[in-house]
Amino acid sequence: MNTMQNHHPESLSVAKDFFEEQGLSFPFIPSAELSSITQVQEGIFSSRPDPEPIYNILQFVQEVLSHPVDDYCMFGFAGHGINSWAMHYYLVKKNLGAFIQLPFGGAMITDEEAVKTRINGTFQSVQYIAESIANAGHAHLLSPEKRLIIIESDFYGKGWGWIEGYPGVIDKDQWHTEEPILLNALCSIPSKDNKNKQ
Repeated sequence: MNTMQNHHPESLSVAKDFFEEQGLSFPFIPSAELSSITQVQEGIFSSRPDPEPIYNILQFVQEVLSHPVDDYCMFGFAGHGINSWAMHYYLVKKNLGAFIQLPFGGAMITDEEAVKTRINGTFQSVQYIAESIANAGHAHLLSPEKRLIIIESDFYGKGWGWIEGYPGVIDKDQWHTEEPILLNALCSIPSKDNKNKQ
């Protein structure tokens, strides 16, 4: 794919049209990131400038572990070969780093509707998580130094855990891989009903 930078206001409309054409719901984008969304490649959109190739999920995870990263939302379709294509959705916002990479469009996919249902449900789940994180922060139930890291990838592994400070280290004893990943991560976020402060 040819790299491009489309900084025009219609980038968001292009993104919405792209997802509609794919039969997918449009992913959650925090309001602060909406005006910064640009098309960086065909089918790939981001609120951060000059992003790395979106398929390199582990590079994005390592980045957010190693040093503070400005909030961003990045999403789109990318891959290689005949069966390593995926829909990506990365959301980094204050206490949250969510990195989603789910199969989509590969030659071996036999049930496209099931794939789309899974992706749409994942987009919705990340929105719930982001909103719960924000609510916990506003209620002073979440330390600014704490970050919830979530990885949901059929290609590079899955799990979630809380880390603190920089460089952040995902302690194997604090890294959870029990399914469902997103639901379990959501349940770990402190709330007024569950006042276990992180």
